[in-house]
Amino acid sequence: MNKFKEFQDKINNHYQLLQNKSISELFKDNNHVKNSTFELDDLYLDVSKNLFTTETLGLFIQHAEEINLKKQIGQMFAGEQINFTEKRAVLHTALRNPHCSLPQATEIKEAKQHFESFVNDFTNKKIKGYTGQDFTTIVNIGIGGSYLGTQMACNALNNEQNKDVPVYFISNVDAHNLVDILNKINPETTLFTIASKTFTTQETLLNANTVKQWFINKAGVDAVKKHFVALSTNIKAVKEFGITENWIFGFWDYIGGRYSIWSAIGLPLALKLGVNGFNEFLSGALLVDDHFQNTPLEKNIPFVLASISMWYNNMFNYDSYAILPYDYRLRDFSRYVQQLEMESNGKHITKNGTATGYNTSPLVFGEPGTDSQHSFYQMLHQGTKIIPCDFIGFIKAEHSHNSHQDVVIANLFAQSEALMTGKNEHEVMQELATSGLSNEDAQQLLPHKLFAGNRPSNTFLFKELSPKTLGMLCAIYEQKIFVQGVFWNINSFDQWGVELGKKLANSILEDITSSLIKNSTNESTVNLLKCYKKC
Repeated sequence: MNKFKEFQDKINNHYQLLQNKSISELFKDNNHVKNSTFELDDLYLDVSKNLFTTETLGLFIQHAEEINLKKQIGQMFAGEQINFTEKRAVLHTALRNPHCSLPQATEIKEAKQHFESFVNDFTNKKIKGYTGQDFTTIVNIGIGGSYLGTQMACNALNNEQNKDVPVYFISNVDAHNLVDILNKINPETTLFTIASKTFTTQETLLNANTVKQWFINKAGVDAVKKHFVALSTNIKAVKEFGITENWIFGFWDYIGGRYSIWSAIGLPLALKLGVNGFNEFLSGALLVDDHFQNTPLEKNIPFVLASISMWYNNMFNYDSYAILPYDYRLRDFSRYVQQLEMESNGKHITKNGTATGYNTSPLVFGEPGTDSQHSFYQMLHQGTKIIPCDFIGFIKAEHSHNSHQDVVIANLFAQSEALMTGKNEHEVMQELATSGLSNEDAQQLLPHKLFAGNRPSNTFLFKELSPKTLGMLCAIYEQKIFVQGVFWNINSFDQWGVELGKKLANSILEDITSSLIKNSTNESTVNLLKCYKKC
C-alpha cells in the first residue's frame, strides 16, 4: 500500500475527532496560542486559527520520521539527483550559501563574481548605451520561471538602491504586451535582458527577435552588443543572436526555472538592488535554509506549514488556498507561489510510477488586500467551499502615511478573525434589532447575514518588507512545497505537464501558416482553424 495512503488511514480517527469542532474551541487551551506561534528573525508566524493541534502535528512528525524526511532534506542539500526523471540535482539552495562546499561551489562562485562585476559596473554607471548615455530602463524578456519571480521581487523591492530605473517585463507571446512596453522606452537608454536557459524557448525567442528588430531599426545592428544581455547557457545561440560573450550569464541544469530567481535569472533584480541588496535577498533565504535543516520538526516553520496544508488538502478535501498579502508591493506574490506550488506538485504519479490515489497540489490563488476584500472575500466568508488562507503583513511601511498603514493592518487582523469566528444567529438578530427593521423583515434577512466561521488561516507578520525578509518568505514557500512533495512521494522538480500543449501548438501553427490543414484531425480544432483562417 502507498505510504501516504497508510498515513491517511492512520490519522483518520484523529480527523474524526476534530472535524466537527470549531477552531474557537481550541483557544480554551491556555497553551494553544503559545504552541501555535513561531518566530524566526523578523518573522512572527501565527497558525493558531486552524483546526490543528499539537497532537495533529505530532502525527505528521511521526510519519515524517517513518519516511525519513530528514534524510531526503539532506539529499537535496547534498546535491543528489532527487529530480530523477531528468537525472538532475536540485541545488538552488547552493546559490544562496556563500560557504557551500559541494563540487559545484567553484562554478557557482565564478559565475557570481562575473554577475556581481556587471551589477557593480551598472550601478556605478560604467556601462553606457550606444550613444554614450546611462541606462535608465531595463526590459526583461522571458517567460515562466524566467520572469515571474524576478518581476514579483522587482515590484516588491522597487524603493531600493536603483529605484529610479524601472524594470519592464515582456513575457506573453501576445504582442500587445510587447507593443505596450516598446511604446514606453527609449532605445538609447534601455538595457535588454533575455532570460532563457536553453535559448530555444519559442515565446521568449519570438519576443526577443521582434524587440531586436525594433531596436536595430532605430539604432543599427552594431548597437545590439551594447544593449542586450543573455541569461542563458547556450553560448553558441546567444552569440549568433549578437550578444557578446562577456554579457552572457549562465546557470546550470540543477537550477529549475521556478527556483531560478537566486541565479543569473535574478539579474534584473540585482540591477535594482545593487550587489549588497541582492546578497541580502540571498541571506534571507539562507536563514530559512539553515532553519529548515537544523530546527526540530515541531518548531520547523516550513514543515508546520506543509503539515497544515496537507491536513486540509488530504483529510478535509479543501482543494484550494488563498495567498493574501496586505501590502501592494507584493501584488505579484500569489502568482509567484501559484507557479511554484502548482508546477512543482501538480502531479498524479508517484515516484514509483503509480497513480497517487490522493490529492496533491491544491489550487493557489490570491490578490493583495484590501482590494481582494471587495472581490472574492464574499466566497471566503459565505461560499460553499472552505478555502484556507495565508495572510501576509508588514508592521512598518516605507511611506509616511501612518493612518493608511493602520487601516491595512486592522483589516488584515480583522479578516482572519472574522473567517474564524463568523457571526451567529443571536449576533445577527441583535444587530438587526437596533436597525429599526420589523421582526418579519429581520427574520427574512437573518439567513443572508449569517457567517458560519470556522474558516482557517495562517498569519505571517514581518517587521518590514526588505530584500532579506522577501528572501525569507520565498524560501519558506519553497521548502514547504518540498516537504509536501516528499509526503506525497512525487517528484516536485520536473514539469512534463507543460510539454504536450507546446508540441501541439507547433503542429497547429503549421496549419495556420500553410494553405492546407494537414496536421489537425480533431473536428473541433479543424473548425476553429477554418474560422481563424477565414477571418
